[in-house]
Order: sequence, then structure tokens, then C-alpha cells
Amino acid sequence: MAKIIQEVFPCGLNKYDIYFLSRRLNLSKPKTVLLTEEETDLNLLLLQICSLPLTKRQTRNLSDLLLIKILIFKYGKRKKLQSEDLIEFSKIICHSYQKIVTGNIYLKELKKDKPSLEHSATTLVMFGLFSDYFHDYVNPKDMNSVFENNYDFIKKGLDDVKFSDTSAVLNNGLDILTEIKEEEWLKETKIDS
Repeated sequence: MAKIIQEVFPCGLNKYDIYFLSRRLNLSKPKTVLLTEEETDLNLLLLQICSLPLTKRQTRNLSDLLLIKILIFKYGKRKKLQSEDLIEFSKIICHSYQKIVTGNIYLKELKKDKPSLEHSATTLVMFGLFSDYFHDYVNPKDMNSVFENNYDFIKKGLDDVKFSDTSAVLNNGLDILTEIKEEEWLKETKIDS
């Protein structure tokens, strides 16, 4: 019986991600793989290309995690967020998104006075990218007030992250995630992240 050999790429990228990046960077596939071996280098490349025009057709086969990262950088730059903040924010969001989508989420005991980063990030991703799940319980028009009621909870959990301004990142971060959702970027992708 023949074995299927699947290429393994760095930083959780797939072959479509590498192809997309190599075209965007105007580099060969092997050179692109070399440049994406370290997550730090990948983030720097994404910060460079995020200002280029982007269509849903181009991103249809990208992994959700790469697409989310590119969009966070793209929309975050428009909101004048610092690159370091965007990198940290994208790491947190992608980690929580992956856990939610795969169902591999286990939140430890909730402490009311000091929520964990994981609780805060999961709550933020749910409000930003999965707000439809709340519509059975909350009128969609009231979602902003529900977020405002949970704002301090989310912010406390993010306080340990080295953001230059946690409030600015949190406020703009929710706007970025909401924009990704409203523009239906993730609807076009295959869910195999």
C-alpha cells in the first residue's frame, strides 16, 4: 500500500500559505519556506505584505490562522496600532481561535478578581468572531453593551501581556475582529486550520 507523503511547513503553514506568501514576496517556494521557519521572521514578512491589496479569492485556500494574522495586521495598521502590539494580539487571538474551532478548549477555574489570559482571549474571540452564537440569548443590537459589561474582565486578563496600551489594543482589537467577521473573510476558507 502506498503512503501519502505530506509536506510539513514551518509555523503551522500549509502549501497554499507558502504559495500565497511566495507570490506576494516574489520569491521561490524554497526561499519562502526558509524565511518562514521562525515565527518572528514570519510576522515581519506579514507586516510587510499586509498593506498590499487583498481579495477573498486570493485567500480562499489559506489556513484560517494565517488569514486571521494577515487581517489583524492589515486592519491594525489602519488603526495605527504598534507592530509589537499587533504581533502579540495576533498570537493571542490565533491561539484562542484554534482552540475554539477544534473544540480543544478547557478553561480552568474562573477567578472573579483576576481572570486568566486564556479566559480573556477566549471571551474576546467569541465576542469578535463568533458573536452570532450569542444571538439566541442576547439581542444583536445589545452586543456592544454586553461587551462593555465584560470589558474590565477581559482587560484584567490581558494586563499581563506587554501591550504598549492595553485599552487601545482591546478596543481596536474588538473592532478588528468584528470587521473580519462582518466582511466574511473566514467564510471563504476551508476549515482545516
